Amino acid sequence: PPPPLMPALLPALPVADPDIALLRRLRDALEAHL
Repeated sequence: PPPPLMPALLPALPVADPDIALLRRLRDALEAHL
């Protein structure tokens, strides 16, 4: 997968984090708008 566009907003999180999927979807949405 591509690296995060905004590391400051999307810091590295453990895969076990329940919000990781949400963050990934948010990142994908942001990338789709560029």
